[in-house]
Amino acid sequence: MRLHGERKNYERDADSGYRIRFHFCPGCGSTVYWEGDRNPAVCGVAVGAFEIGAFPPPSDSIWEESMHQWLELSPDIGRHQQNRPGSRAVTIRPFADRDTAQVRELVIAVNRLLSPPDLRDAFDAYIERALSEEINRVPAYYGERDGGFWVALRGDKVVGTFGLERASDTAMELRRMYVDPSARRQGIARQMLQFAEGECRGRKIARLELSTAEIQNAAIALYESSGYSRVREETTETASNKTVGSGIRRYHFTKLL
Repeated sequence: MRLHGERKNYERDADSGYRIRFHFCPGCGSTVYWEGDRNPAVCGVAVGAFEIGAFPPPSDSIWEESMHQWLELSPDIGRHQQNRPGSRAVTIRPFADRDTAQVRELVIAVNRLLSPPDLRDAFDAYIERALSEEINRVPAYYGERDGGFWVALRGDKVVGTFGLERASDTAMELRRMYVDPSARRQGIARQMLQFAEGECRGRKIARLELSTAEIQNAAIALYESSGYSRVREETTETASNKTVGSGIRRYHFTKLL
């Protein structure tokens, strides 16, 4: 690439901590290209600066933590709260039918790992019910509840899931917040939680609600450290696609967004 012609520039610290310089037209003020200290051999050029219009759509959206809420993007692209993913970075995108097999495996693996020995039969029954009523029909289930379902990917591997369904006119409920056991303690759950909160804000939802069982200590710690307030607890005896029942205590949390 060759650069010539009059231009002005503006320099600042990027969110990454590196310096970044924007070069813009002195006549109209449009940004033409930018370059920074993180990778001096690379510069970015705004698509709108080109005369031709036959560019493919973007594959990823980055730094969404500072994105305007009114900006609408294709649901098929990779979504990132911060920078472009590296080799071990996690990408969050909406569920697709091709994810069904991996999501099923994750639901089974996580719940079997949670199951106390004396409740193995109850957990197996819960897993079968969750699969048949919900996981085998994700688009229909969450569509019927004015919600959505997302997967967290590392490469082509599903390493996390979560869903949102309508709880009331002003609240959504967080569902199926699972992380692959082999990918835990890497910030994936917190990344998914922040994404879910951002999705709610984009929908002008004022509150996010969730519940989790007393045996999920890591989840409880995550929610409490993320600003969620415990509003009630209950001991459930009756099983459903949301709870095993069997006398397990369940904690309910909420957060104003």
